[in-house]
Amino acid sequence: MDNSTVAKKACALPPELVAKLGLIPDSVMADLVKALQLHGLNFAMLKPAELEVFDFFRQQGRKYGVAASVVSDADPAELENATSQQHQDEILRRANSSVSVVLS
Repeated sequence: MDNSTVAKKACALPPELVAKLGLIPDSVMADLVKALQLHGLNFAMLKPAELEVFDFFRQQGRKYGVAASVVSDADPAELENATSQQHQDEILRRANSSVSVVLS
């Protein structure tokens, strides 16, 4: 068995995932790779370019099979009283929150 065969088998993806990923446009696929790399990072420490990618998938990820959210111990009542997404994000940044980006 040559090395290329071993590499192909090691990177093999389940057929249902390949089918799902095949529906994602190439322009979005590059950002999806970037978004998945954000998983586990501190939300307050995201750079502007990273935040832009995260926000795209937080808003539109469901149509690409991606769930992007912020995991936090922030006070739910304070989050509920926030008047905008920007206000919620400020609360989440103060609460030492982390980014979650997963395929759904």
